[in-house]
Amino acid sequence: MFVARLKLPANYRVPPHTHPVDEAITVISGEFNIAIGEEFDEGETTALTAGGQATLPTTVAHFAHTDQETVIQISARGPWGLNYINPEDKSQIME
Repeated sequence: MFVARLKLPANYRVPPHTHPVDEAITVISGEFNIAIGEEFDEGETTALTAGGQATLPTTVAHFAHTDQETVIQISARGPWGLNYINPEDKSQIME
């Protein structure tokens, strides 16, 4: 098991991707807008605020964005990874 906290800037986009293991996300502060799907569509997202949680099963494609600085916590079992639906998205993300 591992837990990681990520501080995301305002207007940050996380392109559609999957993970090789189940993942649990908890919003620590700010607002994390997340949705299921293989194509990024901001209008489909659900806003999670502080204390909000989402559990994403293995290989379920999802994407997210922020409108304000946001801190999230990811909990999962390793080895963990990001598999972008569009491999070109990897070059646009700060990892």
